[in-house]
Amino acid sequence: MSKQETAKIVAYLRELYPNGKPVTDITIEAWHMALKKYDFEVVQAVMGEVIKEWDNFTMPPPAAIIKKIEQASGEDKAIDLWNEAERLISKGTILTAEEFHRASPEVQRYFGSVARIRELALMPPDQTANERARFLRQIPDISEQHKLRESLPQEVLNMIDGLSERKQLKGEVDD
Repeated sequence: MSKQETAKIVAYLRELYPNGKPVTDITIEAWHMALKKYDFEVVQAVMGEVIKEWDNFTMPPPAAIIKKIEQASGEDKAIDLWNEAERLISKGTILTAEEFHRASPEVQRYFGSVARIRELALMPPDQTANERARFLRQIPDISEQHKLRESLPQEVLNMIDGLSERKQLKGEVDD
């Protein structure tokens, strides 16, 4: 977002929220530093939601806008992941392990196994709706954990995977 576009956003908010400190060049610079990585259209799109939720007499800070942008992008991803999960569930009891392993890591982590998806396929639709609500509530945390895991050095990932594999093998021997 350009500095001129940032000035438009701040001017718009000042019109809606006239109480507070006057808008100066420093104010616009600070807002620009906070919002410059976002597209003007994206910021405009979330402004309506921010304004609906903001119950103060002074204009909201840039952090309120950033939070709303991040929530919106996270919700879209969660819905996309649920759609992927729903496609797997719709395959029902014929879902194969290979198909499950081709799913995104977040979906695999949430469900854990092919058996869990097969169970869901046999459930009535109202229980699937409950599962959808749980999925949408938990998937942002799972996605964040996945991102953090991917940021680890490869040696650490190999070590973690090796420990997990040994634990699984030990569990199979104990059974």
